[in-house]
Amino acid sequence: MSDGAELIAKAVSVLGIDTVFGIDDSTTNPLLKWFELTKIDVIKAPSQKFASFASTMHGYIKSSPAILLLPGSSQFLDGLSGISNAQYQRWPLIVITVSTDEEDFSHLCTSFVKFYQRCSAPDRIQKVLTQAFKSSINGRSGPTHIHFDSSVLTAPVEDNLKQLTTKNPYTKFSLRPASNKLDDIVFLLTKARYPLIVVGKAAASSYNAHIQLRSLVQNFHLPFVTTTMARGTVPDFSQHSFTVIANESIENSDFLILVGTSLKELSQNNFNSFNKKNKRVKVIQIDNVPEEIEDDYIPSIDTVYELALVGDLYDILEALNEKLQAFDYVARSPLTYLSELRDQKLRIFTQLETARSPENSMNLFYAFRSIRESFQDYQDDVYNVVEGFDLSNEFSSLLYPVFLPKQLIDVTSLPVPGNGLLYAMSLKAIERTRLAVFFFKENAPLTFNVTDLITSISNDLPVICIIFNETKSCRYDLLCQSLTIDGFSATTTKDLETSLKLGIQAYLTRKRSIVIDIQIESLSEPTLNVNLVPKM
Repeated sequence: MSDGAELIAKAVSVLGIDTVFGIDDSTTNPLLKWFELTKIDVIKAPSQKFASFASTMHGYIKSSPAILLLPGSSQFLDGLSGISNAQYQRWPLIVITVSTDEEDFSHLCTSFVKFYQRCSAPDRIQKVLTQAFKSSINGRSGPTHIHFDSSVLTAPVEDNLKQLTTKNPYTKFSLRPASNKLDDIVFLLTKARYPLIVVGKAAASSYNAHIQLRSLVQNFHLPFVTTTMARGTVPDFSQHSFTVIANESIENSDFLILVGTSLKELSQNNFNSFNKKNKRVKVIQIDNVPEEIEDDYIPSIDTVYELALVGDLYDILEALNEKLQAFDYVARSPLTYLSELRDQKLRIFTQLETARSPENSMNLFYAFRSIRESFQDYQDDVYNVVEGFDLSNEFSSLLYPVFLPKQLIDVTSLPVPGNGLLYAMSLKAIERTRLAVFFFKENAPLTFNVTDLITSISNDLPVICIIFNETKSCRYDLLCQSLTIDGFSATTTKDLETSLKLGIQAYLTRKRSIVIDIQIESLSEPTLNVNLVPKM
């Protein structure tokens, strides 16, 4: 006899949701069984916390929500960290909890979700699931939550299954911008002397937006800079990238095209050199949700918001590409002295990293050069999670360039630090064929979480952990070896090249997590932030 669990699984399948993250629990196992029977990919996590982080990461990587299935009892509280992270990052997620009324703790997460609904009647199952799905991806993406009373899972639903809509009731639509608005952008671009595209995280997370953005940059020679999480949307090594002198480029631009970001967000992320020459900067903002559009002046920033375009970023950028192509537009060359400034910084960077010799003690520049060379064959098949580094430093795009969107996850700036290895394990759970690399810079109060490393091994979620051990308070390679985990150490460039080669080989052949402990020397701030005065 069919029951409510079968109806829930089939309603989820109709919505096109293909992945469920859950734990082994008697309350939710009947539903997990039906998800598996419905050919939905079920990933059983070692803990509620891991399940919550992995499901939110799936929403970011796939641009579509997964199901996070948890018991609604007190165990549910362990999953709140991942749910709150989905809210903070604006990543789509649908949370489903199951419990009796006496055990229900799930209402405690209502402040972290866009939509919350209790369901105690089988005839409402498809409706509330569709509402949760729509709310998760419409407007600002984020988590939604449905709580099912445990009695719903065992209720007879023969009549409800007959009435189940087998066609996805959600229709995605996107309005292309009006032609006159695109004409306005083309007109402003032709008048601009120094246009600049600023690429934000929303551009990286929007489905296929990078394809049209790369065409825009390449076809019309438009210079661009990227925020940290947007790196790879257009490759870091593009000849049109000015990220290495992002602040100077923004300061000297007279026309900014913001794609998936805002001036307020930029000012909060160390892009802080706006308009020192006291000129008025025209700004076009392109985003996928109207809530992100800024329509007023930013304090201390002398800007004029000329135009805002809201909609699917792929569609908007495609229409803009077509309009500029028809107009035969080509951007003017960036300021000569900006090009010189970028070239100077590139030369200084090259000098800093090529000063190494095999017996040099290790620093950031030497280490990342060896790492880049070691991962060169895998650059399209690797996810990088970074914790403890200041990636707002402009040299970061040169230290470790990124070539594809969503390849770099920066967890340093998140409200709750210390979960970087969980993110890397989550990425491995989502994309089994890719390498998951965790870069960790030990810096008080952050310490490397060996417990999570053991979890990665016991649950077959291998991660390459590269620890920049600046404090040298612990030898992580020896600690790992005592736990029968492959650990490698490096104090010189020659050591690191050997350790990387052996470590990657061990990771690929044994399919287990490995740790490379780099005993690194600290670099002074002046070295990392070179202030150059171009020749005018």
